[in-house]
Amino acid sequence: MNDALDSLRKKALFKLINEVFPGETRYGIADETLARFVKEVWDIHLIDFRLLHERLAYDDKPTKEDRNRLAFLYSEKNVDRILAYTYPIRRSDRKENSHGEKRIAKKFIEDFDNIRKVHVQNMIERHKGVIQKYEIASELAKGVLHPSLSKEFS
Repeated sequence: MNDALDSLRKKALFKLINEVFPGETRYGIADETLARFVKEVWDIHLIDFRLLHERLAYDDKPTKEDRNRLAFLYSEKNVDRILAYTYPIRRSDRKENSHGEKRIAKKFIEDFDNIRKVHVQNMIERHKGVIQKYEIASELAKGVLHPSLSKEFS
């Protein structure tokens, strides 16, 4: 771990920052443009996370893609447990609100997914220089975003 941090510091990607707790060593991203890129990748990850959970709660049956995303986020061994937990939520939604809330949720999912796509396109456009300059930028996007969602960085 220390070797990796030393390597990143030597490449001037990380810098030491003020400690929060006595004796703690903290690092920050030295290049502000890279730091903004990392924040935007994380924001997209949070959107993906929210979309997945909305689909699990309101879509009729999880797709293979949903299962893959769950495995990516939580590991394969937890997928069936999570799907079992969300099944009663989907089932009760069908019984109680077969039209109203489900229709609103599906519209939300569709709109939020479109927002995500625009956000990714804008982020790539804004950060072309960072993506070209730092190989780690594309690797980060591919590591944080599910593979099917990070194809923009291939």
